Amino acid sequence: MKPYHSKPFRSGPRHTVYDRGINTANLFYQLSVIRYYGTHSQSEASVWYFVRAPDRDEVDRITEWVTDIADAAAQMTQTSVEHRYITGCHDFLPSETISDVLWENMQEVGGIEFTEGQEAFAREIQETVDPDRIEASLEKVPEGTRARMEGEAIYGEPIEGYDAGEVSGGSTDVGDVSHIVPTAQLRAATWPIGTPGHSWQAVAANHEFGIEGALYAAKVQAGAAVDLLSDPDLVERARTEFEEEREGEYETPLPAEVEPPFDVTAP
Repeated sequence: MKPYHSKPFRSGPRHTVYDRGINTANLFYQLSVIRYYGTHSQSEASVWYFVRAPDRDEVDRITEWVTDIADAAAQMTQTSVEHRYITGCHDFLPSETISDVLWENMQEVGGIEFTEGQEAFAREIQETVDPDRIEASLEKVPEGTRARMEGEAIYGEPIEGYDAGEVSGGSTDVGDVSHIVPTAQLRAATWPIGTPGHSWQAVAANHEFGIEGALYAAKVQAGAAVDLLSDPDLVERARTEFEEEREGEYETPLPAEVEPPFDVTAP
């Protein structure tokens, strides 16, 4: 487990999802989601684009580019196109002050004590993971910690954050929260080491290990909340850091006319 210092976004890709069952996306949170409807005579087709980048400005730039391409394609084929902006979010702005509070509480709570049966189950799952992937997942871990993790199927001891300033894969609407109030995150061990995200191994592990990780995270967050509530100076330091790090007031990435996509999220 470790505090979450990095900004969780990749640089500039866009993910495409066709609306007729040709392809699907396994991405939970996106920075910009745009849907295009093209029409010609009585036929109609639609496509989704998920735009991701390290920061909001770059997402907006790429989104405008994708929109220009869709308009140009419609003109080229003498069809019409309708744009529908579904959702979007900001990059994550970590609070170093609150991250330090989380780390102190992680050390106080200690590690997750997995049972022999749980460790055996973790090893059984890990045996189905490519060894190169397991090795790659440990590449950036500090040497001393990596030596303790090697040979373990699942590692429940606290690890101090080591990814400050890096850009990592993934997107989250916690990013929007972090541009409104000082925010910090932590990760808890819920998968065997090297488990790929969005995989059957993650699904298999998440039940039993997920409960353990959730309970651990709850204890750490509760301790951090007590520390913040009982120390006004600590809160003020977090607020000062926040005002220095963010660039202006928060602005939602959603256009004013966007309505909740009930037709998309409803079963």
